[in-house]
Amino acid sequence: MALRADDFVYADPPYDVEFTRYAKEDFGWDDQVRLARWLGRHRGPVVLSNQATPWIVELYTELGFALRFLDAPRMISCNGDRPPAREVLALKGFE
Repeated sequence: MALRADDFVYADPPYDVEFTRYAKEDFGWDDQVRLARWLGRHRGPVVLSNQATPWIVELYTELGFALRFLDAPRMISCNGDRPPAREVLALKGFE
């Protein structure tokens, strides 16, 4: 089934951090840019979540997304001893 112009898209790519190996292939910066541009061309509503690195914030700002920030807890070995990480939600098509 093809994506329709009014379909809602939620994207949760690997974070823009050093660890990018979730699968056999890496998901590097070129992949982040390619995804962002593809999402920017979609005519329907889009929400993307990622870590709010300066590069991700700049990329989605330049593509005209509205950005919302939040602090998200990080659990390592389920002990919760890490400080929250700054997250970004990039939104488009919710006029």
